[in-house]
Amino acid sequence: MIIKSMSRKNSSYSQLLRYMEGGRHDEKFTFSHNLFTQDNSDIIKEFKHNANFFKHKKNGVMMYHEILSITRNNQLSEEQQKTLLKEITQKYISSRANNNLVYAVLHDDKDEQLHYHLMISSNEIRSEKKHRLSKYEFEHIKKELENYVLNVHPELNQEKIGKEFKVIIDRKEGSYFVGRTQFDSPDVDNEVLVSTEDNFVRIGDYAMVKITGASDFDLFGDVVE
Repeated sequence: MIIKSMSRKNSSYSQLLRYMEGGRHDEKFTFSHNLFTQDNSDIIKEFKHNANFFKHKKNGVMMYHEILSITRNNQLSEEQQKTLLKEITQKYISSRANNNLVYAVLHDDKDEQLHYHLMISSNEIRSEKKHRLSKYEFEHIKKELENYVLNVHPELNQEKIGKEFKVIIDRKEGSYFVGRTQFDSPDVDNEVLVSTEDNFVRIGDYAMVKITGASDFDLFGDVVE
């Protein structure tokens, strides 16, 4: 799975909310954390009210936009995968922002993945201080969640997603370069498919590839510059 965090230095709650609920989401899996309402206008009011408790500084972080994504697979139904992703996202929130305001929306518009968009307040409830994680703390939370997913939900097949591997490129097929990691054997293990549209590699060369997705039999990735 992949976790991304982006800080926003202006209070554009309504703009982010419109993006999150722009027709690409499954309403049944929308949920909130420490919010009293599901009404959009009231959600924005709650975020703004909570932000009034801390002293605003120029170029200071007003909120976080974070994304949790998993690669789709054919072993589980879409409903099962969405249910598991919701449970994983709730676990992430309890570790990363348990006392913050959080609004979560699941997007299912991508063929290869499901992902949650999170709007997270920069301060805890009624706190005068911002809730900031160090790089080490954030990486620790990510690692803990990745281990949880691998150990508790192996059926999601996420063990290589987001990691980088040294891949030997064996051939070109259609719109993909086809290779395998240095640990895998031809015709036995998963092949690694790298799109020819955004990547260039030579047949027979090794390349560092970041895995971005998986199917039952193949891995998908991009060359790391």
